[in-house]
Amino acid sequence: MRHDPSRSAVAPPTAPTLRALARRVFVAMLAAILLMLALPAGSAAAVAPPLQATPSPSPETADPTLTLVPLSRGIVQQGQPLAASIVVDNPSDETLPEASATVELADAPVASTEALDVWLTSGVLEGGTQVIDRPVLPAVEAGDSAAAAVSLAADSPLWQGRAPGVYPLRATYPGGLVSRSVIVLQDPAATPAAASIGVIVPITIDPRSQGLLTADELTELTSTEGRLTALVDGVSGTSAILAVDPAILASIRALGTSAPASAREWMLRLDALPNPRFALQFGDADLSVQADAGLTEPLEPTSLDYAVDADDFAADDPDQDEGSGLPDVSPSPTPSPTASPGEQNPVELPDFDELTTVSGAQASVGWPAEGEASAETVATIAAWMSSQEGAAASATLLSSGAVERASVQAAGQTADGARTLVYEQPASAALRDAVQTGDVPRAAPLAALTAHLALLTADATGPVLLTTGRLDSLSGTSLQGALAAVAGSPGVAPASLDDLLQAGPADVTPTGTPNAEGVAALQNLLSTEQRLDEFSIIIDDPALMTAPEHTAILQLIGAAWPGDPESWRQALSAHGEQSEATLTAVSIPQPSTIQLITPEAPLRFYVQNDLPWAVTVDLQAVPDNLRLEVERTTSVRSQPGVNTTVQVPVRARVGSGEVLIELRLESASGQQIGPTRYAEVQVRADWEGIGVVVLSTLVVLLLGAGLVRTVLRRRRARRTARNDSGPAQESASEPANDDPHAGDPPRG
Repeated sequence: MRHDPSRSAVAPPTAPTLRALARRVFVAMLAAILLMLALPAGSAAAVAPPLQATPSPSPETADPTLTLVPLSRGIVQQGQPLAASIVVDNPSDETLPEASATVELADAPVASTEALDVWLTSGVLEGGTQVIDRPVLPAVEAGDSAAAAVSLAADSPLWQGRAPGVYPLRATYPGGLVSRSVIVLQDPAATPAAASIGVIVPITIDPRSQGLLTADELTELTSTEGRLTALVDGVSGTSAILAVDPAILASIRALGTSAPASAREWMLRLDALPNPRFALQFGDADLSVQADAGLTEPLEPTSLDYAVDADDFAADDPDQDEGSGLPDVSPSPTPSPTASPGEQNPVELPDFDELTTVSGAQASVGWPAEGEASAETVATIAAWMSSQEGAAASATLLSSGAVERASVQAAGQTADGARTLVYEQPASAALRDAVQTGDVPRAAPLAALTAHLALLTADATGPVLLTTGRLDSLSGTSLQGALAAVAGSPGVAPASLDDLLQAGPADVTPTGTPNAEGVAALQNLLSTEQRLDEFSIIIDDPALMTAPEHTAILQLIGAAWPGDPESWRQALSAHGEQSEATLTAVSIPQPSTIQLITPEAPLRFYVQNDLPWAVTVDLQAVPDNLRLEVERTTSVRSQPGVNTTVQVPVRARVGSGEVLIELRLESASGQQIGPTRYAEVQVRADWEGIGVVVLSTLVVLLLGAGLVRTVLRRRRARRTARNDSGPAQESASEPANDDPHAGDPPRG
């Protein structure tokens, strides 16, 4: 039966069919609605049997906090009232009911900065306390905050018998909330103790894994709200000592006229500041890790030429003038011998020193990561610093929490004769908190800072040093306010870098612990760098590969990384993956099996180059037996981002069979590049000769057979003709056949 095309169309559904379909649709919709009602909100769209939907976890809410904020930076003159406030912040999703807080004042002052630090961090206090106020705070809605005033009248009996000093202050609130602070009780008639205090502010950026900043990064950092702008704004008009990372300056100068205008303006502002300064190691690299890794000298960039473009240093560019902040690259007026008449000499690009110099740097100061410098480490760093060219003085910065000393002052000297500058760790922590405090009222850490300064001025035997440390976040206003608080504290006079370095040293014993993880990471980075050095010879300018790697290592061992170890480990892992990708970017794709049926032919292989530069390598081909004679070395020039075809001449010898050819790439120095590959070759080189012989034989046989057949056919034809003439003709022709001259014409 023939197929009827008209029957291929779907027939219209009948009424029973429609009813059945409607029932199925209704049941399916009802089931879907019931399922959605049974599931948590937002999970219905994710249902896919046989998976079971699970409710999404609710976002975690922070707990309420209590902050005690003494006014006037915690300074209370005898005969004056104490004024403070308490602030309850409620980021939770529940309302806090109305409640009373309790505020207590210690009976006795703390005796040292160490005791003050213990009180502020752990709440341990020697002696009792007195309740001075019980302020009532209203109910605090979820996501809201509330404050209440705290006071102690000037004529309160609680003031009687109290000597000037630093007194702990504590506030408690229902629900276990506690906040600790201090006040400084001063005698207005007494002359405050005097001390010179210097403050070091690092001009650095957040830790990173790339050597130089890009133009986009510089634009952001030097914008109105940028970090670098905030640093310069914050130190302007202060006596702060600047510790400048040369990598920032090099990033701007290397871009030449392509550097963002805001970055060039920022650099000019920095250079114009009268503040004393010194240069950090490139990338603020941690000197202690390098010393503990056994290096004989500190690391420094091998070259920054890879980041310099001659087009950004045109001699006649109006943007590159004396006030641009960029290196002077004007060509020499003396024409070069090779220059044609009227042609200007090529522009001289800035060298390494011009790119990295910190203008106005006064001394060679090493600043290892806090708490990581042992006595041996300090001795190594001190030797490095003292050998720096042009350094009038040198020292190593250490935290007071990582040394043993008999007196409170910055200038120190180890038993090995290494000069040190010791900064006060508790006071510096309070200063850092005052600079980068977020939601907490800045007056709270300023009160702690004022208390530390009061104790330091009383105990100091020489100029004292503080530092903001490597800041995570800041604003220009908060930095300037914190520095002003230091300068404005009673008895404090500014100390310059020269004041600190020229002061008589006290005996210091470093007690830091080497960073074993950091040392291991650096050794691994240097090992990988060595592999890249050997690998980089395949490109025309190896520095294009090795120089960025070296600067990246300096950034990866930056002294700010210990503050965020998890991010540091992630950065190391990402860098390792990138390095391995570079080392495997040039390779031979695995070849397929090759059938060789001729005695001589070129075998085709490929070289894959995923690098952004052209490479020159040698393809080494080594067969595992004598069936093939192979061209052992073939030079290859592979362009970036392509697979380059390589033809390797081969010649088959006696015999057929399988040959395995080992393929590997090598640099000019013999270093293997990429993995070894193996090409399987099935040699059938004698088939061509055998085929020719067989074909020739067949041709000869066919021609011979045809010739024989033709001869035999003619012979049979003649015999047949003779047989058909009959016996009579044969007998009549017999006499004639007997006469040898029969049939001849008659002779004349």
